[in-house]
Amino acid sequence: MYSTSASTWTCSDVEQWLIHNGFQQYSKILCDKHKIDGKALLLLNEDDLKTPPLQLKILGDIKRLYLLISTLQTNQTSEYDSIDTFKTNGKPSSGDFIHLRRRNIRSKKNVQYQDSTDINKPKFEREIHKTVISFVYAFVVALLTAFVMVVVHDRVPDMTKYPPLPDIFLDSVPMIPWAFQACEMCGLILASIFSITIFIHKHRFIVLRRCFALLGTVFLLRCVTMFVTSLSVPGIHLQCAGKVYGDIWTKLNRAFEI
Repeated sequence: MYSTSASTWTCSDVEQWLIHNGFQQYSKILCDKHKIDGKALLLLNEDDLKTPPLQLKILGDIKRLYLLISTLQTNQTSEYDSIDTFKTNGKPSSGDFIHLRRRNIRSKKNVQYQDSTDINKPKFEREIHKTVISFVYAFVVALLTAFVMVVVHDRVPDMTKYPPLPDIFLDSVPMIPWAFQACEMCGLILASIFSITIFIHKHRFIVLRRCFALLGTVFLLRCVTMFVTSLSVPGIHLQCAGKVYGDIWTKLNRAFEI
């Protein structure tokens, strides 16, 4: 019997196979009560053994019986594809689809099934075109920000007539000449750390496009606030360039410099 294809076994053959492998206590419920023949045996999985209508009670027997069945299924993989009863009137039935999805059998190509954690793990696409679009958006907003800064600069009051606004903290601390340069140095250090992080990050393109989108949106809002708000004059530690009233080309040139 065991030299023939398992898909051709009758219920009696399956019963003999179970008895031969030491599972005679389950031969009656599988073969006599539920009519498990060779084709049905090749479709069984562990859930079928544990849940109704079979609902075997002993966990050790469930594990050992499923190991035996899965070994048979693996050895009979080539026979799986030739079973004609998967089709009803030329079309697969819904029950066939359920069993086919749940079976745990190697394909002809010996494809190894991935671990369940790998199957459920989300996969992120690089989508470089989206990153490019996000970069263009951030770059255009940066140009717009620079131009708005030039336009707003012409609206700043005369520093000789209007002093900077009072500040409870800065007015209490003596001026530190190198503080502005230190601030710029901190910005360069943070930018360097960000660049290194992007370089070693697994999903660098996703991180980049999100950063570009956030930066572009934040600076776009900054353009609005700079344009509608009357700014105070800067501190005496900054040297501001001259105003360029009405000269649009000079404003554009200064914006590109910024």
